[in-house]
Order: sequence, then C-alpha cells, then structure tokens
Amino acid sequence: MTITPREMQVLEMVAGKRPWAEWGAWLGACLDALRGSGLITDYIGSQPSLTDAGRAVLQGGAA
Repeated sequence: MTITPREMQVLEMVAGKRPWAEWGAWLGACLDALRGSGLITDYIGSQPSLTDAGRAVLQGGAA
C-alpha cells in the first residue's frame, strides 16, 4: 500500500509521534483516506487510533 507524505504525517500524529497540526481540510481528507484504507479507526466523535495495518505501515511494512 502506498500513502502520500501528508498521509504518513497524519498517521504519525495519530500514533503520537508528531504533534497535531492545523491543516484545515487537508487534515480531514487525510484522516478520511487513512480510515478508508483501514489504517486508523473511525474518528467521528473520538480520537482515532491505529489499526494493526496502520502500525505495520509506520514500521515500514506493507499493510
């Protein structure tokens, strides 16, 4: 699975490896893409968290 550099930054934010940034619509779009790819949990009304696939991508493996 290939994700964009921005999506990787958001994945790192979800993992707590990077501070949350204010990107406006870009942040929402990246969160939606990561959720749709199964890399993070649903985040509506809650803080997202990584799935096993998301952790694998952060560690450099394929999801």
